[in-house]
Amino acid sequence: MAEGFPARGVAIIDALLSKYLVLAQGSDEERRRLTGFIAQQMCFELGEKWGTKSADRYRPPSKDGLAHRNDDGTIDIWDWQNGTTRARQVQVGDAPTVANATQYFIAVERVNVLGVPVAPPPPPPPPPVDPNDELARVIDDAAARIVGGLTELTDMVELLNTRVGDVQRDGIRLRLR
Repeated sequence: MAEGFPARGVAIIDALLSKYLVLAQGSDEERRRLTGFIAQQMCFELGEKWGTKSADRYRPPSKDGLAHRNDDGTIDIWDWQNGTTRARQVQVGDAPTVANATQYFIAVERVNVLGVPVAPPPPPPPPPVDPNDELARVIDDAAARIVGGLTELTDMVELLNTRVGDVQRDGIRLRLR
């Protein structure tokens, strides 16, 4: 059994009710359409256990019933709309209008009817590091730095050789090439 009607469900109903007030005040078919929008948004935000219902598979969907499919296959049903005033009647935390029912659950498509911002999925975790690969990378990096340093040292010696001929230091005469 679901815990009680979720706060986000009430917010979804209020947002869609204000957006589609004409449907809420309209015919049974228009009310079914709005109920479908609400169920799609709830499915999108709260999970695929949310949908609508009908009394059996041969009857049309309820014009105001939102359903939550329980793990045991039964459904909890909330009548979200007052049939007379057409206002929202379900409140946060309300127990289902009908609990553990064996009526027909109608799954709905996950649709972001309200266009709420959706956070991008987290990036996948990096692949595991093979210690041998990591060691090879460290060795390759060190070797590249050593070769670069030796190349720089060789270039400096050549530069000195072109600029300096004979050098005498502490009585020793050197010839740099």
